[in-house]
Amino acid sequence: MQAHFGDLNCVKCCIDDFLIYGKADPEFVGTTNAIANHDEALKEVLKRCKNKGFTLNQKKCKFGVDQAKFYGTHISTKGFRP
Repeated sequence: MQAHFGDLNCVKCCIDDFLIYGKADPEFVGTTNAIANHDEALKEVLKRCKNKGFTLNQKKCKFGVDQAKFYGTHISTKGFRP
């Protein structure tokens, strides 16, 4: 997966799992920039999956969350914790 998605900012992949996040540009104030950044990365991942013929497990997909557990690490807007 790294070969197909490793060049994308705001995307982490491990085996067959993705974490897509937004990162605010420090030149802009507010969360709108981070959301737009996330949405662009999500669109690119979905486009590449479609082009490569990859399928996604709808039951494992979560959208619009502000926290997630990714390979044993709890990730949120407040940071990381085990």
